[in-house]
Formats: sequence, C-alpha cells, structure tokens
Amino acid sequence: MVKNHFIKLAISLVVGWYSCTVFANDDAADTPMDRTAEIKLFFPEATVIGEKQTDVPIIPVYQLQQLLGYVFESNDFVNIQGFSGNRVNMLIGMDVDGKLVGNKVIEHQEPIFLHGLGDPPLQKFVKQFVGPKVNNRIRVDSKSKAAGSQTPNTIYIDGISRATISAIVINDTILSSSLKVARQMLDEFAQAPALEVKLDYFEKLTWAELLEQGYVKHWSLTRTEVEKALNGKSLDSFADNSLDLSQQKIDIYYAYLNTPITGRNILGDQAFHRLFNSLALAPKDHALMVASTGFYSYIEDDFQPGAVPERLSLNQKGLSIPLRDVNFNNSPNISDLPGAPELPNMRIFKIKPQTGFNPGAEIQIQLNMGLRKNHLVKQDVSFTDNYQLPSNLFNASVVETIKKKALWVSIWKSRVVEIVVLLLSLALVSLIFIKQEFFSGLGNKFTPFRWTFLLFTLFFIGYYSQGQLSVVNIFTLLISLFTEFKLDVFLLDPVIFVLWIFTFVSLFLWGRGVFCGWLCPFGVLQEMVAWLATKLSIKQWKISPNLHAKLTKSKFLILLGLVFTSFYSLATAEVMSEIEPFKTAITMNFVRTWPFVVYSVLLLGIGLFINKFYCRYVCPLGAGLAILGKFRRFEKLTRRNECGTPCQTCRHACGVNAIEKNGKIDYDECIQCLECVVIINDNTRCSPQVVEQKRESRSRIKGNIEEIVIVHSS
Repeated sequence: MVKNHFIKLAISLVVGWYSCTVFANDDAADTPMDRTAEIKLFFPEATVIGEKQTDVPIIPVYQLQQLLGYVFESNDFVNIQGFSGNRVNMLIGMDVDGKLVGNKVIEHQEPIFLHGLGDPPLQKFVKQFVGPKVNNRIRVDSKSKAAGSQTPNTIYIDGISRATISAIVINDTILSSSLKVARQMLDEFAQAPALEVKLDYFEKLTWAELLEQGYVKHWSLTRTEVEKALNGKSLDSFADNSLDLSQQKIDIYYAYLNTPITGRNILGDQAFHRLFNSLALAPKDHALMVASTGFYSYIEDDFQPGAVPERLSLNQKGLSIPLRDVNFNNSPNISDLPGAPELPNMRIFKIKPQTGFNPGAEIQIQLNMGLRKNHLVKQDVSFTDNYQLPSNLFNASVVETIKKKALWVSIWKSRVVEIVVLLLSLALVSLIFIKQEFFSGLGNKFTPFRWTFLLFTLFFIGYYSQGQLSVVNIFTLLISLFTEFKLDVFLLDPVIFVLWIFTFVSLFLWGRGVFCGWLCPFGVLQEMVAWLATKLSIKQWKISPNLHAKLTKSKFLILLGLVFTSFYSLATAEVMSEIEPFKTAITMNFVRTWPFVVYSVLLLGIGLFINKFYCRYVCPLGAGLAILGKFRRFEKLTRRNECGTPCQTCRHACGVNAIEKNGKIDYDECIQCLECVVIINDNTRCSPQVVEQKRESRSRIKGNIEEIVIVHSS
C-alpha cells in the first residue's frame, strides 16, 4: 500500500508541476512583453534571464553566473522602414562572441507576406541569419550561394522571390541592430563615438593635394603582389574575362565624401549638394567614393546600380560595414578637378548610420578577387588596405575614448529591490543565530516562524530571484583562481553574489547549517516532503549508524569527481553537475525533458521515506560547504550534561541524524534547524527537565503532606 501510494504521489507531483509550469509559460509566451519562451530557444542552456536594461535596451542571458549573450528587439536600435512604410521588428539573440544564435519576426506589415506569399518564406529567410557572426559580411545573393562562391569573410544567403525590398530591409535590420549592440556591449568591437564633421571646413585643392594631405587614399596592387598571393601562379594561367592582362597593376582610389573638403572638391559644389539633398541618401547617411583602374575592377562586370558589391567590402573594428551603391548619375566623373585621372568606374556607396560606422576611426577596405581557371575551378584571394581621415576634419570637442559602463552596474541597479529584500532576510538569519537563546525560547511559536522563512527562501530567493547556489559555482571559482580571475563575471548575478558572500562568511562562523538549513530552496522542498510524510504517517526507512556513516561520505566523493573533471573539461563537469536537481526543480520550474523531471521527483520521492535523502548522501554543494565549515568559529547549539547520557530525545527528533548517540552534534551534517535547542528550552519536551520537574513536584507534594501531618498532630 505504501509503495502504491508513493508511486501515485510521485506521478501526481510530476503531472502537477509540469502542467502548471507549461500552461503558465504558454500563457506568458503569448504576452508581447514576455519573451521567455523565445529566449530559451535562442539559449537552451540558459538558467537566468535578466531584466531589460534601461541604458542599453538589451536582455542579458546567463547560465548560472556566466553571461551567455544578449537578446534585443531591433526597433530599440534601428529605424529602417519596410516596403509598407513600417518597421520590421525582430527579436534577435547574440552570444558574447558576436555570433547570431536566434531571431524571430515579432511584428511586420509587409504586404507581400500578409496578402501574398504567407509566413513560411519569411521564416525560412530569417533562419539563415542564425550561425554567422556580426563581423561576417552577409549578402542576400541566391546566385552566388548556388554557385558556391567563397569570398573571404562573406556569407551568402538566399533571397525571397518577389520580395526583394522586404528581404533587403530585414537583412539591414538584423545586421544594423546587431552591429549596434556588438559595439556597445562586446569589448572586441567597442570603439569611440562617431565624430562630428566640420561642415564649415573647406579649401580648394587639386587632386594631388587631396592625395598628399590624406583626404583621398590611393591604393596600388601590382601583378607581382597578386601572383604572390596566388601561390606564384601567373595571371596568364587564368581564363577569366574580368582580367585585363595588358595592365600591370590595379589603382584604387577612395574617399569619405561627407566632409566638404573631400566631397565638394571631388564632385563639385553642385553635385555635392545634390547628393546630400537627394532621396539617395538619408540625412545621417555616410557616402564613400570608390574608383579604380587597372587589370581588375573592384565591381563586377554585371554589377547593377543600387546593389551591394561582391568584390568590395568595408570593415571597421572587426565588423563588416554594409555598403550599397547610391546609383548617383550611374558614373560621376571628376574631370573638372585639376590633375584628376580618368576614372570611368567611379561609384558612390552609402553607409547607414545604424551600422555604427565612425568616419574618424580607421577603416579597412578589402578587395575580394575570385579568379576562374576554367568553368569549374575558381581561386579566391583578398587584399586589405587601411585608411584613416585626418583628425582636423572633425570637431575636437567630441573626440574621446569610449567609456563603457560595466554591465554588472546596470544589472545591480535594475535588481535593487531584490538585493535590499535579500540583505534584510540575511540580516534576520544572522540575528537568529546570534540570538539563538531568544528565538529558540519561542517554544511552539518557533516552528511556524521558521516555516515562514523557509517559504520565503523557496519562493522569493529560489523561484523569483533565482538564487539557488550550485556546486558549479565552486569549481568555476576554483578554475578562475588558477587561470584568470575576473570579479566582473561573478558580479553579473547580484543575488547569487550576495548569497555566496554571506554563505562564505557564515561558514567560518557557524558552519554549513546556515545555508543548508535556512537558505537553500531545494532544501526547503525536501523539508516540505518530510512534513508531508509525517502528515501521511509514512513509515521512515531505518538506516543503521554504520551505513549512515558510509553514505555521508558519498557526497564528498561526488564533489571530488566534479572538481577534478572541471579542470579537465568545464563543459563535461557542467553536464555531470546535473546530479544536482537544482536547475530542474528551482531554476526551470520542472519544465525540462522527462529524464530530468523524473530524476528530480525521484529524489524528492525518496525523501518521503528518508528525511532529506539528497542533502545527506548526494549533495556535492553540501559537501563543499561542510569542508569549509570545519573551520567554523562557533559551536553555539545548546547542550545539557544529560544529552546522550542518558537522554536521547533530541537524537530521535533530529530528522537528519546529525546528533550522535553520546549527544554530540555532528556539525558537518547538521542543518542547524535549531529544533533541538527549542526542545532543550521547552520544559515540556526536554526529558531531563521533565524528570527534574516531576522530582520537584514530588518533593513539593511530600513537603506539603509533612506540613499537613505536623499541623494535624499539633
């Protein structure tokens, strides 16, 4: 009967927890402001989803205290109108290395999808953006993808038939917003703020003077340099129509046109004003002029006006900056500028401000050459040239190095209420242990008082604040001490950080029991199961003292195995740390694949028959805390001379067998629930006090009888 009852109870717990959390999450996923379901798809290993930041509107995502990446909405960063005139709002996930890990179209009004093609082509298109890094150049070019083009650092994706404009808009939206986030949040891509152009700085210059003063960059590539990059292969061996083998070099000229001293001199006043006041460029767009002569052109023979060049790319601070032809008079000339050469393929490309392009910082121009030996074999090679405009073209007042506020600062500010409530609760726990005599003297009131705090631990610290400590924190700290310790990493989760600091200090004061008995959410679940077992009158399985002593050592062996594995492979250790049910039961609310749920419920189910089975015999975190707890300063749990000899009341009442037969407390196993101290201070429950009271009562009765006899005799 008991076994059947246990099975039914376990199934009920699984179904109940799973149903409640699944339906709760499904409802939340339908709420526009809650993106939990999508974020977990982007980052399956995530255990903590942070709050949306106020300074930079991103949502940080963590696995325990380790930052995994960010999730953000494109509408918070870019304003690129679609074919409908409205923006396409994307939810985008990016990891800490700048890799795009997921995206979802949140809202759009593109008529081609709403009233024509439908949703599947749109979803198929955006899925292609999962995997590349933000420093890749992503081109919507079905032909190049089908042909297997392998231009360095370029990824080709399929476009959408009959939805070219919408595809371009979505492409620019994803890349531009991702670039902005990368520049603001990832150190690898951070750069100084964009500089302000001096619009009143101008003087008439010749072509030679523009080159000499660095306003126009001349980049020359000889045949010898190209052939060296081709592993010594002569250009004559290539049957490529794009090569003009009568020439011996390539001369490429490029310049930033927004500054009057370059734009007005190169284009002339009339064309300059027409360019920046036309529909081709938005008010904050950047314009880059590129031209070339020689045996290879920077644009393809079949290049279409308004398109993205395949052979030419622009990079800045490790990020690819999208270029698009302005289609300005198709082929402007500079023949009126004194000394200027004939440049028949001169073109102007626009750079959107959403890319984070900074004209005052160094840029890299890359020429990508794809040369065919025949119709089957193609060899790719690329060349790069660096360029930086003189600082005198910009206002010096805005020239400053970037000062990016540490991410943990904004996280702590956003969680200040949680931190304050947690600190107050920790202050209360400290007071309880400092004033044990007072609190244990509450008698029958102490148990409901402690249960109130335990429920606070479970629901506020555990489920709400995600403050479940883990053994992963221990070996992560150990590894960082032996490699490179970065405090910022541990500050990313303020609740975990505060809990760890408090737990660490309390270990050297009172031992492991402060955390295990008062602050562990999963420990509370086990105590709830033990309480349920009492109410259901479930008979507890007897464990002999010898077997108990052996089983308590198992958690130390588990801890040792995890620590050694972590130094070999942290990823493997994190998988092995799933021996802890904390992630399933607390962090993920039992919403996981069935093996994890069954394992967690099984551990709790065993707790119906063996009080706090997991805590006592399995928990590697408890083992680690017990080791440090050996250096505790105080052993303040009240004892009487009669404890153990002969009184065994507290030992029988202790659910975790932390009181030895001789009455001594095993602080390595004690969760310091203080129930034994409450018993000792209760003259109705403490056996020696009960005996003493009975003795005193008999003495008083005997004395009273003697007085009555004496009075009667007299």
